[in-house]
Amino acid sequence: KLPKKSKKPNIFTFLLFCYKKTIFTIIKMHGWISIILPLSLATSLFPGSFSFSPLSSRYRRTFLRMEHSSVEKTPIVHPAEAEGVLFDIDGTLADSWKLGFDATQVVLKNNDVPLITEELYHECTRYATPDRLARHAGIDPKDEQFWAVGNSLAEEFDDLYVGLVSLQTAGFYPGVLGLITDMPNAEDGVKVAALTNACVAYAHAVLKINCPVLGGDSNTKGQEGIYSKFLSIHGADTVPKPKP
Repeated sequence: KLPKKSKKPNIFTFLLFCYKKTIFTIIKMHGWISIILPLSLATSLFPGSFSFSPLSSRYRRTFLRMEHSSVEKTPIVHPAEAEGVLFDIDGTLADSWKLGFDATQVVLKNNDVPLITEELYHECTRYATPDRLARHAGIDPKDEQFWAVGNSLAEEFDDLYVGLVSLQTAGFYPGVLGLITDMPNAEDGVKVAALTNACVAYAHAVLKINCPVLGGDSNTKGQEGIYSKFLSIHGADTVPKPKP
């Protein structure tokens, strides 16, 4: 409906009414942030082209302070200045969660343990494999049999898990292979390493299947195999305390 006072509105009055109605609707649905943030960005990109009330300016200064403070708390090191790069594997280099989930379901089924949901699987990946599987089996961490059962299930899981690694089940995310290829070698002062919450054999399997040894053609002459760039590779079974 048009405003009651506007019995014969001109086109300008009508457009102004529509504009205000749109703004109020956006604010009602998404809050003031939906209006303030675009305005703050606009004033940053086009200084002097916009003029707002003191209230808008105060909000804009607040957002700029928040942005500035967040940058200060996050130290950024240029790759050329780095001495080493440490990669996680699952969910960082490789899209492999489904492999871990499916292998877990097989092991649980073989041991007459109720199957789990994807949500529970993701929640428990914070634990190393023996710890995780013992929890899936419903054993209390305080139980004397917790680690015995966990280690037994983990051994069965690792044998299955590592054998299923392929480009289809644990392939790198798009762009990862090129990223690693373009990274400096250890001779240039940058060391590359990889870690995984699984066993170290799994880490080697994933890196080898995704990092073929490069040939000696004109495009790769002088380059080593990408796998060899990883000077240190560790799994939960090759460190004293895998978690946290």
